[in-house]
Amino acid sequence: MRIFLIFTACFLWITSLAQEQIKPEKSSFTDGKYYYQHVDLPVYLFISHSLDGKGTALREERGTEVNPILLDGHGVHHIRHMDDIHKRVDVYKIHADGHAPVSTLKLSPNSSTYRNKSGTMYYGLDFACNIFSKDEMSGVSKIFLSLDGENYSEINETFALDKHGEHILLYYATDKVGNIEAPKRYKIFIDARPPKTFHNFIGVAMGQVLSSSSHIYLTAEDENSGVAATYYAFDDESEKLYNGKEINFAHLETGEHLLHYWSIDNTGNRETKQTVDFFLDKIAPIASIDILGDKFVVDDKIYLSGRTKVKITAIDNRTGIKYLKYSINNKAPEKYLEPFYMPDKAGLYTIQYYATDEADNTGSGEILQSKGVIYVDLLGPAIQFKCEGPSFEKKDRIYISRNTKLIISGKDNESGLNRLAYTIDGGEEQEYLHPFKIEQPTKGNDAYEVICIAYDNVNNRNEKKLNLYIDSEGPEITTRYSAEPDGILYPSYVAIFLAATDSTTTVSQILYSINGAAEIPYSSPIKGFRPKKEYNIKVKAKDAVGNETVKEFNFQTGDF
Repeated sequence: MRIFLIFTACFLWITSLAQEQIKPEKSSFTDGKYYYQHVDLPVYLFISHSLDGKGTALREERGTEVNPILLDGHGVHHIRHMDDIHKRVDVYKIHADGHAPVSTLKLSPNSSTYRNKSGTMYYGLDFACNIFSKDEMSGVSKIFLSLDGENYSEINETFALDKHGEHILLYYATDKVGNIEAPKRYKIFIDARPPKTFHNFIGVAMGQVLSSSSHIYLTAEDENSGVAATYYAFDDESEKLYNGKEINFAHLETGEHLLHYWSIDNTGNRETKQTVDFFLDKIAPIASIDILGDKFVVDDKIYLSGRTKVKITAIDNRTGIKYLKYSINNKAPEKYLEPFYMPDKAGLYTIQYYATDEADNTGSGEILQSKGVIYVDLLGPAIQFKCEGPSFEKKDRIYISRNTKLIISGKDNESGLNRLAYTIDGGEEQEYLHPFKIEQPTKGNDAYEVICIAYDNVNNRNEKKLNLYIDSEGPEITTRYSAEPDGILYPSYVAIFLAATDSTTTVSQILYSINGAAEIPYSSPIKGFRPKKEYNIKVKAKDAVGNETVKEFNFQTGDF
């Protein structure tokens, strides 16, 4: 019979009778082939003429009473019958069993064990052992177990031990005729407690904030089988075996991180993963220039006016600023205390500055980490104006049509153009977003006063004034014949002269068509008429801003 015991401990092979055994009665047993009997029991002989008949006890010839046969020791005993008629000997065997079973304990090959230097053996919870009980004659009947002084109980299935500490196991076996084995005693130590691991931050470490010069160590302890190995991992990285030295974390980026660590003892107990969060501050503070007043920043340049102050600020990702220094145009660095004015001369300046945090993250010595270029800008943008559509300039006045769009643009070579605006006849300033039109024609000789305004990125302002005249009237067309008519008929050799005048700008083009034909630019008197025909002449004149006038007239030619 084989019984499995799961335990973690050390054991000692000695026998003990400390616990009262459950003792079976002495008896006999047959397996259908052989007869087994406890060696101490007497043997009585009965005789019958049938297999199922009631037997009669036999008496020994020398006596009148029924006396038993007493077996004289462990082994096989024989009863012989001498058959002289058939010339044979009939032999009947009695197996006298006087030996108890023998039980042994054998560890499973997968069991984890550890023996320390003092010789103490420890077992883990994943280990198992088998109890082998063997009987040389009638066979094993039962196995009994007592744990830690409890009463014996029969064991017929897997037995588990999961309580940490020392345990005493007493067990024995009985055979099928009542022989009982002397109990065997095992002293077992179950190591069910995992190790404990601790982290240590050494060096520049403020609470849970570490710098690149900090050090991380782990220490582990186990009160029983001892620490076998310690492991650690950062964030979601794979685990690494801790070698007892400083943990390298140079590969980590600045920011929040998690350190996971745990240990395993020599019997396989694994510690629950421990986690500590920390902030790794590996970089120097970030410093920047701020302007108290008008400013504009583009790329690495800062534009400002001469009336503004310069403020240098620095921020640190965790530990805070230890000190801040600056230099103007490569002069010796000085400690920054408060906002300051730039030199009162227009031009380009370079400010160099650096900061050191409380974790001592900084440049080497006085090496400047950051640079800012400052330009003092005192002039407003240049302004450009153009017309999209017909226009005509005369002296200080610009003539345009109602369909002409006005385009304003600006350029600033220093801080850059910020925005454009305009006013019309002293009205409210309007932001310029796209070309616009003035559709109301000018009355009389008056012109619209349009002021174009441009602002740069430090609020310097410039303006350009324009006088705009909205011309909505076309030219005046006149015609003249080279010959007088005879009644209503003109001679066919007559020539017609065309002319146009414009009171504001000038005439840009005169076109004409005869009897619905295509228009022809007018350049010389119209001739070549035929006798006895009717003619319709349509004249079109345009001025310099696209205003158009049309005049149409009819005449007839005579016989010659």
